[in-house]
Amino acid sequence: MLGIKTLPFCALLIAAAVLSGCASFKEAIGLDDAYSKRLVETPWNIKSIRGAEVAGAKPLTIHFDLESKISGFSGCGEYTAEYWIRGNRIDIMRISAVSRSACDGDAVVQESKLMESLRWTRRLRIEADGSLLMRARGGPPLRLVPTL
Repeated sequence: MLGIKTLPFCALLIAAAVLSGCASFKEAIGLDDAYSKRLVETPWNIKSIRGAEVAGAKPLTIHFDLESKISGFSGCGEYTAEYWIRGNRIDIMRISAVSRSACDGDAVVQESKLMESLRWTRRLRIEADGSLLMRARGGPPLRLVPTL
């Protein structure tokens, strides 16, 4: 049976074990490989969603930051999300709209397809031409190009 005096020591041991098991952010998302560095260091314009070219006057964007956050413009407003990456595998979660503007029917449909595609994306591939493909299981990818 543990006494009252040993409880703080046990709590300290548990905290040390938890903290020692946490990798640095760069290690956790795989930023030590050139592939992941390219993803994070590059701002991207979304060119196609599920094989359909993006329409609209303002480009749809996505930016991956070092804090495991995504931000961008979805066609009807700004959005944010969180991501976890390891090599060419990615999980995008907690997608939310930050701001909304008035949109017509086509823009709303396109934004909805983008949000759904991001939610289901599981694989990444940087092509020889520098574009990025974000692929969900069983469907056409999102195609992104570096912002100039």
